[in-house]
Amino acid sequence: MFNPDISFPVGMSRLGQPAYEQALGMIGLSDFSERDEEIMEKGTAIHQMVQNQLTSAGLATRIEALVSEPRENIRSYVDVMIKDAQGKEMPLEIKSISKEGLAQLNS
Repeated sequence: MFNPDISFPVGMSRLGQPAYEQALGMIGLSDFSERDEEIMEKGTAIHQMVQNQLTSAGLATRIEALVSEPRENIRSYVDVMIKDAQGKEMPLEIKSISKEGLAQLNS
């Protein structure tokens, strides 16, 4: 699945952003507010907690695993790789959301 000839300098989470914002992110010049940074820090902490729990439980086979789809020229990282009941390695993405964000999804 991994193809070292493919390179894409933007994570999948940035694909919905305008090209200019993606370019700023590539060179480390993204403009985040203090609130945005606090939200990201909380999300990162939750993310790491879930990864640690999956690893401790022996369910994670790889963390921040590089995966690719050569036919589509896509390469990115997934949060965790786990094995399904048949032993096949499967990707798992960890997402978090605030109470307010969840309420908006439900409305």
